[in-house]
Amino acid sequence: MDATDQNGNPSGSGNRNQNAQTQDAEALTFHAEMAKLNADLDRYKENIARMVAAVGNDEHKRAEIERNLEKIEQLKAAKHTDGLSKS
Repeated sequence: MDATDQNGNPSGSGNRNQNAQTQDAEALTFHAEMAKLNADLDRYKENIARMVAAVGNDEHKRAEIERNLEKIEQLKAAKHTDGLSKS
């Protein structure tokens, strides 16, 4: 006969349930943080695009802005890869 707790549930089932609930809460928090980061990155990208339009034909400034846009894309790609491994 298997051991049971005071409520008649199999021993350890409460801990497993609590662990599952904790993992669910952590997953929700993680996904909310990822959504916020995505929104932040999109906002930064839009701001940089506006700056590019404002700079016009200044090639040095445009090149600097383009490098920053590339860095944002790299960070976003790395974040998605990291996010996939955590989910």
